[in-house]
Amino acid sequence: MKQEKIKLFEKHSIVAYGLKTYLSVVSWDGLSPEHCYIAPMAHCASLVQMDEDVYEEMKLWMKGLVAMWRDEKGEDGGMDCVFVETAINIREQQHMSIECIPLPKELGELAPIYFKKAIMESEKEWSNNQKLIDLAKTSKANVRGTIPKGFPYFTVNFGLQPGFAHVVEDERKFPSNFAQEIIGGMLDLPHNHWRKPKKQSFDQIMERRNKLKEKWTKYDWTEIVRRELNEGGETD
Repeated sequence: MKQEKIKLFEKHSIVAYGLKTYLSVVSWDGLSPEHCYIAPMAHCASLVQMDEDVYEEMKLWMKGLVAMWRDEKGEDGGMDCVFVETAINIREQQHMSIECIPLPKELGELAPIYFKKAIMESEKEWSNNQKLIDLAKTSKANVRGTIPKGFPYFTVNFGLQPGFAHVVEDERKFPSNFAQEIIGGMLDLPHNHWRKPKKQSFDQIMERRNKLKEKWTKYDWTEIVRRELNEGGETD
């Protein structure tokens, strides 16, 4: 797989490479040991501005993660998850990513209620346009084609189900850890997990990365693509 435009210090946290995207564990003390993110290799400021082929690849990661956590054995027969993008500071060319956070099934079922309530209660503090966007009711069921390019926004999806979005009118007032605070509260975690998260050591990151990599192997769509590319090259 092509591994361009990945900074050296990030490489030890990367679980797997796609063709134009990659999966990585977060480098701080996340909301879960499997708290991870998906990002494009080439610079892109938001999901809305992303090329279609890159977006399709991002969806493959999400489908795989949903399946992996769903199949996890537990008292409730699996885990749910949320996918979060906070697209602010777009003019400063911030590199986008989608955070992927697993949740116990019973909390996953309640996540839409928590997020809808939090967005509606908070939006008056950082927006004059008090309008929650229910993505399930939009034509594409996602932020692409719903949020205009160049606009800052926040969006959350629940597994593979469309969730909510909101245009952020005042980026100075919008908390960059908005989603993490909601999820941290749901999980009853100490505040330092999202307010001032502590960057982990190389060994700590590697331990989490290796555990997730082993678990991900069964769902790794990149291996299928690699084999197909190799087989195609051999027949030419």
